[in-house]
Amino acid sequence: LRANCAEKGLRMESANGSIDLLASEDWFIQKQHIRFDVRMKSGLPTREVMDYIVERMEQCPVSKNLKQSPDSRTEIFLD
Repeated sequence: LRANCAEKGLRMESANGSIDLLASEDWFIQKQHIRFDVRMKSGLPTREVMDYIVERMEQCPVSKNLKQSPDSRTEIFLD
């Protein structure tokens, strides 16, 4: 998140993240909700920039190696 923001000229003051997962009895992920609450130091990204950052975050090795769950979302909220 921080690297992708910096790439777009955005400076973060702080960020908190949470992951809400639900797995089936056989450990397949059914729900994966990821949320980041970000306090910006400078810059205010457009919706297009935010979509780009989320897309880039979903390309990390961990994200790419997880099977897509039926209920998956990644959200970033700015303060």
